Amino acid sequence: MIDSGDVVDPRWVRPVNPALADLARAHRLVVTVEDGIRAGGVGAALAQYLSRRGVSTPARTLGLPTRFVPHGGRDELLGRYGLDPEGIAAAVLDGLADTHGADAGPLRGHPAQR
Repeated sequence: MIDSGDVVDPRWVRPVNPALADLARAHRLVVTVEDGIRAGGVGAALAQYLSRRGVSTPARTLGLPTRFVPHGGRDELLGRYGLDPEGIAAAVLDGLADTHGADAGPLRGHPAQR
């Protein structure tokens, strides 16, 4: 069961806003969604910042891989790389399931996981 979540627009990548560490501590999972490649983006900067601050909340970064991405329409590409609503929901549920270990059975069966 998902209790609640927060959506944050950090507005800039660096420097990382220190308030994000406190916010991350208050949650079981941090998920960042890039509209570009994962490497070197806001998710990578945030994960590194949280690690340096001793925040143990797991962080997942969604975004494009660091390789050639074939041409296609925006919706097609978002779906292919799990950046559409269904893919993001599946990644969040999967991440939450990982934070619960064996107690997470029902989350893995969510339709967005298929």
